[in-house]
Amino acid sequence: MKKLGLVDAYKAKGILLPDGALTDPQIAKAFHAVGEAMFREDTIDGGAALSGGNPFKRNAAGERNLTDISALVRSDPVRARRLAREAGENPDLWIPNNPL
Repeated sequence: MKKLGLVDAYKAKGILLPDGALTDPQIAKAFHAVGEAMFREDTIDGGAALSGGNPFKRNAAGERNLTDISALVRSDPVRARRLAREAGENPDLWIPNNPL
């Protein structure tokens, strides 16, 4: 919002409080959805890993895609650590710390 110059306009309209909190939970959810969609990774790695999803997050049945996790750990361990943390997982349980 700062880079777009919207902070003062949002404060003037009562959308944003002086401490930076949004006044309407629906607006907060909308910003979250837009931000998540904007920064979702696509096939930057040529499709070798995932196309934006997080294999560490469980699906509706409570399962994870272990094939995608393994591929991601091999191809991009730094990203795998970040995604594991985002899914509430301990990255050390999934990604080895040793270089071998």
